[in-house]
Amino acid sequence: MLLLFLEFFFSSITHGQSKTDAELYTIWCDVTKPETERLDAIYKRLDIDSLSNQEPEWWKKWDGEVKEAIELAIKNNKKGYLALFYVMNMSACEGNTECMCINAKKAIESAKVINTSKLPIIFWAYYTLKFDCKEDVKDELIINEFNKIKKALSNKPSDLKILRDANFSLGEWFSLNEKYPQALVYLLESLRLSEELKTLDFHYSRNYQTLANIHTQIGNYKEAEKYIDKSLQICHSIKDTLQMGSSYLGKSNLMLKFKDEANAQLYVDSAMYVMKNVKHCEPCYNIAKTLNAGIKNLSKNYSEALTELKEVEAFYNKEGGGQKPDSRFYIEKARTYLGLKKYNNAIQTINALKVSEQTYNKDVSDKYDILSNAYEGVGDNKNALKNYRLHVQTEDTLAKWRNSSEVTRLELENQFKQKQLQSDLHFQNQLNKQKSTRNWLMFLGLSTLLFALGLYSRLRYTRKTQKLLQLKNEIIEAEKEKANTALNELQSTQAQLIQSEKMASLGELTAGIAHEIQNPLNFVNNFSELSVDLTKELKEEVEKLEIPEKDKAYVTEIIGDLSQNQDKINLHGKRASSIVKGMLEHSRISNGQKETTDINALCDEYLRLAFHGLRAKDKSFNASIETHFDANLPKIKVITQDIGRVLLNIINNAFYAVSEKSKVESSKSDVHYEPKVTIGTTSMGNMVEIKITDNGGGIPDHIKDKIFQPFFTTKPTGQGTGLGLSLAFDIIKAHGGELRVESLPAEGNADHFGKGGGSEFLILLPL
Repeated sequence: MLLLFLEFFFSSITHGQSKTDAELYTIWCDVTKPETERLDAIYKRLDIDSLSNQEPEWWKKWDGEVKEAIELAIKNNKKGYLALFYVMNMSACEGNTECMCINAKKAIESAKVINTSKLPIIFWAYYTLKFDCKEDVKDELIINEFNKIKKALSNKPSDLKILRDANFSLGEWFSLNEKYPQALVYLLESLRLSEELKTLDFHYSRNYQTLANIHTQIGNYKEAEKYIDKSLQICHSIKDTLQMGSSYLGKSNLMLKFKDEANAQLYVDSAMYVMKNVKHCEPCYNIAKTLNAGIKNLSKNYSEALTELKEVEAFYNKEGGGQKPDSRFYIEKARTYLGLKKYNNAIQTINALKVSEQTYNKDVSDKYDILSNAYEGVGDNKNALKNYRLHVQTEDTLAKWRNSSEVTRLELENQFKQKQLQSDLHFQNQLNKQKSTRNWLMFLGLSTLLFALGLYSRLRYTRKTQKLLQLKNEIIEAEKEKANTALNELQSTQAQLIQSEKMASLGELTAGIAHEIQNPLNFVNNFSELSVDLTKELKEEVEKLEIPEKDKAYVTEIIGDLSQNQDKINLHGKRASSIVKGMLEHSRISNGQKETTDINALCDEYLRLAFHGLRAKDKSFNASIETHFDANLPKIKVITQDIGRVLLNIINNAFYAVSEKSKVESSKSDVHYEPKVTIGTTSMGNMVEIKITDNGGGIPDHIKDKIFQPFFTTKPTGQGTGLGLSLAFDIIKAHGGELRVESLPAEGNADHFGKGGGSEFLILLPL
């Protein structure tokens, strides 16, 4: 627990440079230098405002020096250094709980004389006492430490940054103790201070992720998604790989809550890709494996899910260093056993997840829900009812917390606005005093002009009348324009409603047909697999019979033909199942609400996710990516999830096209081909244009009119259903937009979109 906190806390700072670290380490190791100079060197290097994101080897190097530093600090009466040294020494006690507890208590005692700028580090000592030493640390004690820090600070930016970090630490304390309403107060205040200071750093990103985790745990998923998206945006800005991977895992977990299997897999693949070079994050991979198991549970692949979870369990049993799996592991494993109808195993697994009294979160709610279903499965209705009631009680509490969290957020926003208004009022009062003095001087001068102004009063009256008439004309024109705009919007809305009704009817018909086909297909697939096994057994039994070799060979040949036929039936049955699945997806009409969306950010996100997802599956694939976004592009109202599906379909097709062409061109020694995908946006009056271009093989003219038809595909059998572009076409049309495709000429290179062979998709959306 402690090492995880220290890594997150210290890895947030990026001011330090390796050269400075080497110089300070040299000073510290030089025993000929004065002890106070050596102490200053190690203290400066371990200063939380100068540490960079270091590997475990760096920590081990300094861990070995801290004990000597403590001895020298005591000897030279450097009491202000001791709290930081004792906190650092806790990480050197890895595996020795008694050592960690002793150093934590010494750090707290030493903090009484610590420099104000280092006070927030003392929270980590309290974390250790609570979670590693299992001591009863009261919330009041932590709050007193916080108030001591707050009282010692001023309104200087450097002090406000310390106050921000202290609020964040206290919010983390309450979050880890599952006291979410209290945690939200301090985390939102920390967030406000980050925005006021305009500070882009690790704490800012992790603050958003912690808020997302809390809202996930209380079931407020829409709010959680806003926070986790903001965390990812900051991670990309500051290039924090570890936090980026953690946020991707959080987004994947959130997609599981939405039961969005495709996006859950996409985000977990992205997390694995960005963290592939992070050597000291083995637990991160196990969290990813647990999420993979959750995705497989969602698609009812329980056997594969159990295999993933057993690999995670093996890691913690052998290499975990005393760590235990998180709550998601127990929940997904219990769900797997429920799916396999192994109810007693599910009960045993979920009971390993210990829950304190008066603890309410989604994990606790899921535990009671799983126990209720498992006990019902074994016929223990009494325990099933008991756990169902606990599940409902937990959900009721979470509903109250969700309402409370929204009230807290609005109150803090109101307080911030009040402070801004007070500041503006004070400024206005000062300005009014200056204006008052100036106005008296102006009055004396203006008095001499009154007579002259009277002569011009008639002229002014005439001009005023003309301006009034002009203003009325402008108002009439504006009202006319407003009426025309309202009429156009009404006509557009009517068209969209008609299209929605058509799509809903078609969707119901398609879904009905697909469901009817799915049932006999399941029987075909299941019995064909069974027949394959039976023919194998029959072949083995024939081998044992004592019959003439000629007859045996004839019978064996017939059995082989039967086996091949069953394999083909099974293969094409599965292909038909894939088509039916696509029909069901095609028939699903989104009921989401339109939201104001940054199209540039949406395009950039899905381009990156599609690339990372493909790279995670095919390590050999690579392509050049270019973006040309209109910086002045206005935000527009769309159904974000639907437009995201359109972008993902088209971008995936572009990557597939350049990948296939790369395979062909790589066999030609005299041709150098560089796969390239480009995406750009342009504002075109009352429309927004999104252009996606690739330099793949292009689209022949004779099939251009067919590619938006359902079930039409140019991919090999089994690799595509032909529903992706059809669905994309319907979504864009429902938004009142247009989707077009062009095949680029094979020669020339006219612009930055690479018009030199390939395909170009144009998406037009109304503002």
